[in-house]
Amino acid sequence: MPRSFAASDCSASDSGSSSCSADSLFSTLSTSTAASDIIAVPERPNNPVRLPLKLPPAPSAAHDVDLSSLVVDEEIKGLPLGLVVGKLQSMGDELLRLAGATHLSMPTSQSVPAKLTCHLPPSINSIKSTLPSHVLAIRTGDSPRTLLLPVHGVLWAAKSPALAILSSSPGLQPPSTHLDPKVTYEANELPVLQMTLPSSSTIPILNQYLYTSSRTRLLSSLLPSPLPATSFDLVQSLSHVAPSNLLRSINRVHGLWQNVVALEMADEGVWDAMDQAWTVLVAALIVRERRNTASATSSVGGGVAGIGQAGN
Repeated sequence: MPRSFAASDCSASDSGSSSCSADSLFSTLSTSTAASDIIAVPERPNNPVRLPLKLPPAPSAAHDVDLSSLVVDEEIKGLPLGLVVGKLQSMGDELLRLAGATHLSMPTSQSVPAKLTCHLPPSINSIKSTLPSHVLAIRTGDSPRTLLLPVHGVLWAAKSPALAILSSSPGLQPPSTHLDPKVTYEANELPVLQMTLPSSSTIPILNQYLYTSSRTRLLSSLLPSPLPATSFDLVQSLSHVAPSNLLRSINRVHGLWQNVVALEMADEGVWDAMDQAWTVLVAALIVRERRNTASATSSVGGGVAGIGQAGN
């Protein structure tokens, strides 16, 4: 069995607990943020949540993948890989549908094998080049289950330096402890890469972005309400959302941030979407709190005036 691949230090530990848990979100992120850039959110009266106004950058510098350095399969060898990735992303929704419709035949043993047999429903017509190329067996610190995710590996490899081994079939890759190049695969068998990521709930969000490269869809998936025309309108709209829902969305942004950092992704679109989502969510909390404070002050003022009039 291939050894599990931990995508980063911000991943599940051997005990199964996450070293970047949701509860550590605020203390961890605020340690490198000036006190003037932090707000306290009264989620719990005795333990208010502290949030940085801006989403912190990655702890260490990330770099775009050098596409020319990736090993690719024979059918796309010699082609500009940027154009290949762009073409695949233009087919993103169809490829996602194919990946989602892929049925995996699970072995009876509890362990995850080096390869899995896959089948597509007869109703789906496809050609070999558009079928998933790998299965990611993803363990996370926030879920006891292992997610088996069929993917088109080159789309992940093109955005994550940590996953360059997904750019082609294992036999073409340099020797690796994660994918055994000596294992042979039948036409309907996919290599399995075991890996560890911090957040389970944001894996589908990230996967959709890697397939479609749609920043708008990514931003929409991070927020609790539809996108209006302007950021100002978005903040005003979100300020009427329940604080618990805003904090849930902030936690979702943080979960995606953890996974993006773990995968060493420098993609401008995903970072811009996370930055904007974080900024408008925190701004909405501030607007909501100020509105509630103003309303309470007005009510108290009105009550005092009423008492004074009654006394007269």
